[in-house]
Amino acid sequence: MALLDIELPGGSGLDAASEPRVRCPGTRVMILTTFGRPGYLRRAMEAGAAGFLVKDGPVEELAAAIRRVPAGETAIDPALAAAALSAGPNR
Repeated sequence: MALLDIELPGGSGLDAASEPRVRCPGTRVMILTTFGRPGYLRRAMEAGAAGFLVKDGPVEELAAAIRRVPAGETAIDPALAAAALSAGPNR
């Protein structure tokens, strides 16, 4: 599993999200960030990320998600997912 932040030195985790899967097929990508924006979530999912959580979530939930994603599950911050759905496809 690759655990990325949105802000990385010299680039964006959103731009880098597809790279681990290209270099090592089967790699699951999870983005953990302080920037919980619906557009970022959408871009992460389009890049193939299997998880997108904000850092200020409960520690227990973050730890559980970090265990679930490599096991083949998807972990998305529920409030952010709802916001992304209500924002519509073009936001």
